[in-house]
Amino acid sequence: MNIENNLNLSNQLSIPTSSNINWLGGIINGGGTIENNGLMHLESFEDKKLINSTIDNNGAIYISNSNTIRLSGGCVINNNETGIIEILSNGGIVHDEPGNTMNNTGVIRKLSDGSGNLGSFYMIFDLNNAGIIEIDHNQQLLFLGSDITLNNMESGILQGFGAFDVTSNFTNVGTFSPGSEDSTGTLSVYNYFSLSPQAILEFDIAGTLPGEYDVIDVAGFPDLEGNIIVNLAFAPELGDEFPIITANEIMSCDFPQFISAYFSGFDYTFEISCNNTSLVLEVVDIILGVDNTFSDDITFYIHPNPVKSFANLVFNASDAMAILNQELSLHVYNSTGLEVRRIETISTHNHRFQKGNLSAGMYILQIKSRNIILATTKIMVE
Repeated sequence: MNIENNLNLSNQLSIPTSSNINWLGGIINGGGTIENNGLMHLESFEDKKLINSTIDNNGAIYISNSNTIRLSGGCVINNNETGIIEILSNGGIVHDEPGNTMNNTGVIRKLSDGSGNLGSFYMIFDLNNAGIIEIDHNQQLLFLGSDITLNNMESGILQGFGAFDVTSNFTNVGTFSPGSEDSTGTLSVYNYFSLSPQAILEFDIAGTLPGEYDVIDVAGFPDLEGNIIVNLAFAPELGDEFPIITANEIMSCDFPQFISAYFSGFDYTFEISCNNTSLVLEVVDIILGVDNTFSDDITFYIHPNPVKSFANLVFNASDAMAILNQELSLHVYNSTGLEVRRIETISTHNHRFQKGNLSAGMYILQIKSRNIILATTKIMVE
């Protein structure tokens, strides 16, 4: 079905899963609802206007080779959980007057057309985001105007490799996440970079070189606060630094002094520091983690703990673990993950643990069977 002229919609128009509507031009008016379970394709440079109507999108809306789409009369666009809006065009969706709203719990993507050219799309209406808004390389979404509000809610995620240009009223208790699940990248924010104490900044770190870790580049003067989450995909070393936020000038910086991340059996502690133009994470501590895959099947502890000269090691395993418990060894690691002692043969009965030449500090003990980690615990040596 093609819409090329005006459509008076006073009731509900349903688009089934296997069907599509091509909106090529004209005005949709009348106070009705379009329920899309299939495909709505907005294309051509002809004028398009939605007046006093609602779109419930459970399927896909594609915007390609299109001009400005105008909203008027209190329009509502609900991009629901299964809904996808993909924008492969310059132009925009803009209102003629305030009071037009998009509610997103699905996915909105500003995609590249493959030419490598800058792609800009205006989103000038009230937008409540509880889903994902994603921007591709060399693309930007612009939320401009003092009479509109961009509300990134608690479950809302702003992510990608392009740029958000925001001069609208901006409230944010959601997440900023550069790059994608599969790749690190830089996410640019022009003008207003809004954060709250509840906001989350999520970064992937896969190496120490530029481009191997996520960055938020702010063309502005932000006040930074909230929570930082780091997802590690490699093993950094002590002293490695990652400038994850850059800005013209950072006006204030309110984060915990330390955060931690886990990778390949080790816990990494990062110190957060801010200077005038960047926020930097530095690795300041590495310890062996204490994840225990078989925690429901075993009992493993040392007493007394802290250990002064010797202590009793208690290790009991369920019958289901018997095949693994035939060849048990005890491994002792210091706080940097270096193995400092190994006892090749122990039993499931009590074993006396001697302090020996261990210096004071924290140690990680692991029970292994043929290189399978069965249990982990921490001890303090005095």
